[in-house]
Amino acid sequence: MIVDAHVHLVSADQERYPRRSDGAGTWWEQSYDVDDLEADLDDAAVDGAVVVQAVSPYGYDCRMAADAVTGRE
Repeated sequence: MIVDAHVHLVSADQERYPRRSDGAGTWWEQSYDVDDLEADLDDAAVDGAVVVQAVSPYGYDCRMAADAVTGRE
């Protein structure tokens, strides 16, 4: 079994999950959501992933990450 142990997700829905800038780069300006992750995992034959809170776009608001792993995003 192969698991990616550190994945950040960024939702396209900025009303529900507003982004903020902490000055730590711009990698998060493009959305990368659960559907993108699942497609990439399938393409790379990876069995799973651990979603880690993306501090740069969301600070310490973990709703997007929590919703993504519980299927509510």
